[in-house]
Amino acid sequence: MEKDIFISFSNKDISIVREIVRALEECGVTCWFQEDDSKGDFAEHISRGIKDTQGMAVFISSNSIPSIMVKNEIVMGIQHHELDASYHVLPVILSGTEENELFPILPLIAAINRIYYDNYKNSHNLALSILNQLDINPSENGALGSTYTASVENEQKRLISQSIILDRQIRPVFDSLFRENREMNILDVGCANGMAISRKTEGRPYRTMLGVDKNERLISDACRKFGNDRNTFLTADPMEQSGAEAIAEYMKRQGITGFDMIHISYVLLHLGDPREMLHAAKQLLKEGGTIVVQDVDDGANYHYPESRYLEDCYRIWAHCNDTGDRNMGRKIPGLLDQEGFRNIQVVSSSVTSLDENGHPDNNLWNMYFNTALWMGSEPADFNDARAMTWLENCRQKHQEEQSRYLEGNLFINLGCVLVTARN
Repeated sequence: MEKDIFISFSNKDISIVREIVRALEECGVTCWFQEDDSKGDFAEHISRGIKDTQGMAVFISSNSIPSIMVKNEIVMGIQHHELDASYHVLPVILSGTEENELFPILPLIAAINRIYYDNYKNSHNLALSILNQLDINPSENGALGSTYTASVENEQKRLISQSIILDRQIRPVFDSLFRENREMNILDVGCANGMAISRKTEGRPYRTMLGVDKNERLISDACRKFGNDRNTFLTADPMEQSGAEAIAEYMKRQGITGFDMIHISYVLLHLGDPREMLHAAKQLLKEGGTIVVQDVDDGANYHYPESRYLEDCYRIWAHCNDTGDRNMGRKIPGLLDQEGFRNIQVVSSSVTSLDENGHPDNNLWNMYFNTALWMGSEPADFNDARAMTWLENCRQKHQEEQSRYLEGNLFINLGCVLVTARN
């Protein structure tokens, strides 16, 4: 694909469409964007542009409705959808367009889901909805596939901060395992773009490392940035037959009968049946091998002194539709026991706001309390109608509470359970 989204519009709407295109590009996607839609000389070029993208956003207004070129682009997009069901055409009704003005174009778009510009607070929110409706993930980092409606840049920063905080907790375990076996074969389940596991293994002795994730775009990014003679990344889910077969083929090529270590971090909370994942992991772990599992437990969160801001942050995470089981951490030992693992040890149950030098760690703040993560949130993102009030309280108090935290006047303990077990 040359671009992700084909943009169809009237040149008279160029200002607002440019703004939305910029918001889409800030989310990490590329747009086929011809600023003048009135020149017939571009017909062949436009046709190729539609075929070389993953979907079309067509901006409907009193200006674009009479446009023959816009109608032709919609027809070509619909025809392409008939050939490729994954390709979608999404009408976006711009502000000021009355319903009765749509009549001339309704025969083309009546059967297509459409969204309205006026239903969104800003262009960023609209861009997120366009990507969701077109089922398109960002080209580079795939961050919109993550839990929160943050921009790619903000989500990437959060993931880096989370990796640093979790590294701090897990480092003693990794130190011990790498001293014990300098020729380990490692499997990282839910590796995303490979950044976290690459940080954990950098500079350490090991034989091979395989990272697997269901997101093909993230795996592509991991291969490009971290793939080498020892590091391999595969689009695979150990719980699915195709994923298990892909992992088995990799093991055969490497001469591996079982992995020495399997690492699963912040994955189980998002699964409907985490035992299924642990069962699959047990089949892949060699006898005597170690499984290392990290996951969240918001029930262990506390802070001192009191902070309405922090309480609201906890509520926001707990009631976001996509955050999963926020008490998964405490369940891990029992789940491992049920699957027949032995020597189960709870190594640590929390991370704190103090770094190794006893100073407030800004990474913990950026991992959990950065309100930029929720700036694009809509009521539909939550299962509690009060969430938008909590969000507004957080936005108003954010700067004040962050300053209090960085000055060392606010201590935070976050529940994050780290468990190891043997096969």
